[in-house]
Amino acid sequence: MTSRKNPGQRKRVEIQEFYRTASREGVATYFEVQSDSAPTKPLLHKNSRFLYVLSGKGTIRIYDKDYAMEPGAVIALLPWEISEIVEVKEPLCYYLLIYPFEFLNFIVKNQFNIENEKFDMVTLLYRYGGVRVPEQERPRVRALFDEIRREIEPVSIATSAVRQSWSELYLTAKLVELVVLYLRLAQDQEERSDGQARLEKEEESCSPHIFQYMYLNLHRKLTLQDLSRIYFVSEASLSRYIFKVTGLGFYELLQEMKLSKVTFLLLHTNISLAEIADILDYSDISHLSRVFSDQQGIGAQQFRRCYRNNPGVSMVLPAPKAGKIIEYIYRNFASDLTVLDVAEQFNASPRMVNESLVYIVEMNFTNFLNYLRIHEAANLLLRTDQSVTDIAFQVGYNSLRSFNRNFLKWLKVTASEFRERVTEQKDTVDIGHLFRSSREEQS
Repeated sequence: MTSRKNPGQRKRVEIQEFYRTASREGVATYFEVQSDSAPTKPLLHKNSRFLYVLSGKGTIRIYDKDYAMEPGAVIALLPWEISEIVEVKEPLCYYLLIYPFEFLNFIVKNQFNIENEKFDMVTLLYRYGGVRVPEQERPRVRALFDEIRREIEPVSIATSAVRQSWSELYLTAKLVELVVLYLRLAQDQEERSDGQARLEKEEESCSPHIFQYMYLNLHRKLTLQDLSRIYFVSEASLSRYIFKVTGLGFYELLQEMKLSKVTFLLLHTNISLAEIADILDYSDISHLSRVFSDQQGIGAQQFRRCYRNNPGVSMVLPAPKAGKIIEYIYRNFASDLTVLDVAEQFNASPRMVNESLVYIVEMNFTNFLNYLRIHEAANLLLRTDQSVTDIAFQVGYNSLRSFNRNFLKWLKVTASEFRERVTEQKDTVDIGHLFRSSREEQS
């Protein structure tokens, strides 16, 4: 299904507007039958989408990986991935389903996951870019797309149309079913191909997965210096790479990503502008309101009033104070911190703390705490001559055994082996990639 390409000279990409039809900001899902008879320009997508190929033959490139577009193929694109159809051998016809990933991710984790199964939907979907559906499964997959199409098409083509009773519940269930079915098919395909995964180890100085890292860390005060440290390239090189690919500066792109998240929170939650500003690290409400109004041409509160009651806009309820909880853990991860300490600090329950973390950073308290500690330890191992024992205690562990166990869990090597490796490969090692690979295996 896939092949690896040398990125070479990257083309500048167009950033896809929020949803495909700008006039329908409030519609949670969008469906159309699309055709292409020639290659397309590269696009950096703000929204998640599935493509189901009905006829034709071609190739779609997601970052530097090629996926076959042929009858029965399903392609998955998540926010801030770059794709382009690079080859059309026979005219392509496919279903295009745009869906609200943030909403669906929240619902799956907090409503559908009644047995608390361990999985990371974000990482898995980023990992699997496309699947070739086996012949015997194609009628089922096609029928599922058709059911979704029938449910949302009246709203897609006629804004005055009235949805059927229970439409949102039905549509949400079908979208969840589609995601689960896709992941099952992708994992079966991976097993058949001897474990060939979409995210292979990369040693490029500037990785396109920088965009994914930025998107998944919008709650942090991200800077070029942070990315430079994580990807081991200079700030100037990063700036040039981002501009070369997107035509935007680092902070302009970061603002685009944040505003897409703001739009989701305004449409699908009741949390206040002040809380949204906290979660996404705006200095205050005024800063958030000014940026949103400048880009959208409408005030944030007015946008919420205008679009939230549109058909297809369902509500989710992330825990209050979520942004402040994240910030508190970032500031105190090196102390003897427990989930009970955090819950007490914010007059909340441990469950609410974990829900906040799962919603924003895709990890529960224990995993997030260890992630922060091991990430800092990896940086200290690279940049200082401190002993492993000293670093273990400095980042918050009370015993060397606990540190060693968690370091091995997250980075698949011991701290000493890691230091030796990064000393030899300082120019190419990508700590961010190592952590992503670890999270995929844990999923």
